Amino acid sequence: MRRPSTLILFAVLFIAGVAASSATGRFFVDWLWFTSLGFESVFATVWKAKAAIFVTFAAVSVLLLLVNGLAAVHSEAPRMRRLRGIRTDREGRPEVVEFHPDRLPWRSIIVAVTSVVAVLIGLAYASQWEIFLKGWEAVPFGRSEPIFGRDLSFYVFTVPVLDVLRDWGLLLVFLAAAISGAVYWVRGAAHQRGGMPHFTTGATRHLSVLLALFFLVKAGDFLLQRYGLLLSNNGVVFGAAYADVHLRLPLLTALAATSIVASTLCFANLISVGFRLPIAAVVLVFALSLGEGLLPPLFQSYRVKPDELRLESPYIASNIALTRYGFGLDHIASKSFPAAGKLTPETLVTNRVTLENIRWWDPRPLLDTYRQLQELRLYYDFRDVDVDRYTLDGTYRQVMLSARELNQSRLPTDAQTWINRHFKYTHGIGLAMSPVNRFDSEGLPEFYVKDIPPTSSVDLRIDRPGIYFGEETRNYVVVRGGTKEFDHAQGQENVYTTYTGRDGVSLGSLWRRALFAWQLGDVKLFLSGNVTASSRILFRRRIQERIATLAPFLVLDRNPYLVVSSGHLVWI
Repeated sequence: MRRPSTLILFAVLFIAGVAASSATGRFFVDWLWFTSLGFESVFATVWKAKAAIFVTFAAVSVLLLLVNGLAAVHSEAPRMRRLRGIRTDREGRPEVVEFHPDRLPWRSIIVAVTSVVAVLIGLAYASQWEIFLKGWEAVPFGRSEPIFGRDLSFYVFTVPVLDVLRDWGLLLVFLAAAISGAVYWVRGAAHQRGGMPHFTTGATRHLSVLLALFFLVKAGDFLLQRYGLLLSNNGVVFGAAYADVHLRLPLLTALAATSIVASTLCFANLISVGFRLPIAAVVLVFALSLGEGLLPPLFQSYRVKPDELRLESPYIASNIALTRYGFGLDHIASKSFPAAGKLTPETLVTNRVTLENIRWWDPRPLLDTYRQLQELRLYYDFRDVDVDRYTLDGTYRQVMLSARELNQSRLPTDAQTWINRHFKYTHGIGLAMSPVNRFDSEGLPEFYVKDIPPTSSVDLRIDRPGIYFGEETRNYVVVRGGTKEFDHAQGQENVYTTYTGRDGVSLGSLWRRALFAWQLGDVKLFLSGNVTASSRILFRRRIQERIATLAPFLVLDRNPYLVVSSGHLVWI
């Protein structure tokens, strides 16, 4: 029979192996994808940051938790533990069970638990690499805010990092207390007697230290909340208002000082070894925290509201000035624009382009019309209608257009095979485009671009109409495989094509096929004979997902739109 410590070690190694294989697979998939797009430097920067954060957070976490756990293991405790009621005799009465807790493999248990927890912590905080990269690469904005006099970059780059570190500190103190408390309880150093908790001297001192550290972290938290006032929405404007500056700010400063005093009382409990000082520390901070929650609303109602305009005016002015600065509107000159005048033929001629492009069509009913007239097959879909401007036949025109994307969920049920979904039906085709203010004799839009393959009535050519990336392309596809791709229907016949683009990751080697089969959870990708030496896999095909992966710091417009440029279809 294996020793318990050996079984625990095997369990930890198994969990670590599964996590490592998943992380390794994701690493290589990302590396291949970024490399295929020419963004190797972005990939390297992101993963270096993730690795550094993971190692730092995991190493510090396991060290602190391990020290706490082993301290609880080596603390004095009764040699025998009595548990009442965990089992009953034949008559149903609770029995007292005695066991020797020191016979448990405590060191192995603590090492295993703290290691797993530390790895999970490291992985969780490594996912926040962007916050740390921004903090490391922060540069000053050259403008300070009026309350603390700090550069504005401090609030954009540094405060988020400090918030993460504060949360990490609170988490470590909580986990250390949970692990230590569990060890003390099992070993008998913490128990109830007469309805009251009792601790040994060693346990009391240890928990006092953890409580002292908690109050130190809370002191830092209260100091951070002071900066958070400038990002809040407590008053008539965003940012710090009158009540924030004159009441909340002093209260948070007092809470930080009180937390330091409470921490000192808990450290002093190492000598007195009792409950009075920790209880006094908790009551002290709790009482002031209660005041910090109750007093500001009363102050706002009875002091600020009666004279709100006068008291809040400086803060409103500051909010306006910083808003103008933030949006780059602080260098705009205001000029009057007289609207008086007569409409003359000359004015109409001068503004002819504008008048000829006044939009009549509403995108919502026009979308239904596009779907009825131009989807042409059930498996195509127009997601929305966008507005754009082109110079067509020498004339500047405002047009409405929509991409004809492939929607695989609309394929007939018997056609939704694995080959069809990943090899055959791979792309949409072309778009529909019409002017914003023209219609035919039946009241339908007059199309500039229509049909499959797309035809154009203006000087707008589309040489490569295939849409492999878009707003609805959520699944992966394999191109240049053993099965030709469906392009479009021509009468009763189907026209097929082969992908000629440069995108995609090669599946030419066996290890790459195995890698993607593992990561995508699709063993058929490894076994299928349709994957050839020239095959490439296209994934992350949604426009928003692709850009968010390559440049997560960008804030994207909620609605990408398609543009015809030099015969190609490009997403903006």
